[in-house]
Amino acid sequence: MGTEPTAAAVQVPLFVVGDGRSTVRELVTRSFEHRRRNRALALALPREVTLTLITAADLTLDTVLGHKELRILRRNSDLFTGMLPVDVTAVISAELTEVARQAAASVPGYGSGSVDILTSSLRSAADAAVFGMDPAASMRMHAYPALGSRQGIGRHISEQFRLRSEYWDQSFSPALLEWDELE
Repeated sequence: MGTEPTAAAVQVPLFVVGDGRSTVRELVTRSFEHRRRNRALALALPREVTLTLITAADLTLDTVLGHKELRILRRNSDLFTGMLPVDVTAVISAELTEVARQAAASVPGYGSGSVDILTSSLRSAADAAVFGMDPAASMRMHAYPALGSRQGIGRHISEQFRLRSEYWDQSFSPALLEWDELE
């Protein structure tokens, strides 16, 4: 509610793993076929596999990758360019949850939205950095993750709208605070 995180997801960029025989185009096409089983991912798939999907400078659609060679094709995280949302709500550390909570609380009136954190581990906030916040973030990745559990965050967002409408025209008075909070 409000500044309390309710769901967490990792955004896995578009990638392929080579088999020593298939071209990048064939690997991406197979990857997209698998994604068609997920309602949200199917709606976000590009119509065709083109070179514009691949931002890795040294690859073409006809490149054949070695057996088990992992290549990230795009660095940006966007459902419409092949990103995979993976729900990690149950495994994210309390430290990372606190980073997200503090980031949301630092923006007056933020209410609900996403807090994007870059980190090397879901278990620690040692190297975590907030790199973005979006009050109009899509719920799609939480409603239809590629892996993990579905998170029903719509009710939390609805509650934020209700609270905003209920208290929209009320003025703030410091007298409403306890005096020890002001010291």
